Amino acid sequence: MWHSGTGNIIPASILRWMTDLRWQLAAPIYRHVENMSEQLVAESVEGSFDAEEFVDGAKSAVENFYTEISEGSEGLQKMASSMLVDRMALDALEMQAVHGLQLESATADIHHATVISSNLWSAESVARFHPAALDDVNVNTSRSWLVVSLKMDLSLHTLYKIVDKSVPHDTELDAVSNATGGHKSEVATPAEAEPVAAAPAVAAADRVLGSSKQSSGKQSSGKQAVKLPPRTLSRQGTWLFARGPLPKGHTGNLHLPWRVLSWW
Repeated sequence: MWHSGTGNIIPASILRWMTDLRWQLAAPIYRHVENMSEQLVAESVEGSFDAEEFVDGAKSAVENFYTEISEGSEGLQKMASSMLVDRMALDALEMQAVHGLQLESATADIHHATVISSNLWSAESVARFHPAALDDVNVNTSRSWLVVSLKMDLSLHTLYKIVDKSVPHDTELDAVSNATGGHKSEVATPAEAEPVAAAPAVAAADRVLGSSKQSSGKQSSGKQAVKLPPRTLSRQGTWLFARGPLPKGHTGNLHLPWRVLSWW
């Protein structure tokens, strides 16, 4: 169920239907934009660029991204910008120190995804998200990076546990932010399954999903951590993918990895 903020409760299934309908109605526009982006990249950067193939790869990357966050794996550093990696680490510390929570697992089901723009960024622009981008530039490369924006609609399944019961969980918290990758539009967790004292803590968990499984403190009273009920959230937002530095001039195939720069 989703609370609209006006006292009304909208079933998650209705919200899912509404979201799917919006994507269906906008499909011709999305298809046109995606085709235009594919043509632009193919003519200016990489002749073999295929937008549909890129979207499939990006969807897998986002699914792996959330898995890496929940597992605290070093693989996150290979697929995401250093800015994102640092933010995930800080969020994990905040989650545990302030709210006594730790992310147990996170998985994503991607319903829709489409390319909405493709641009060439300078190494200096990319470096604002990933400083190492400047180090990769040399005499054999240009100073440009290919950045592709992807609009995505997904369901995020999360499981948190309380690892420090000494931290108060009865303080009212701010509304859910976009730190989890897009705008929150749906909460599909049975309210009756949640302990009353844990509800604000769950709101905090939704606000800062960037938690890893690494622990920075002892569990209170030496007791086993208590898991909160699973939650399913709807996330809609834009993801930035980048690869570079690009070679000088047009090429048929780029053998460069994609990196997640950011999202909103």
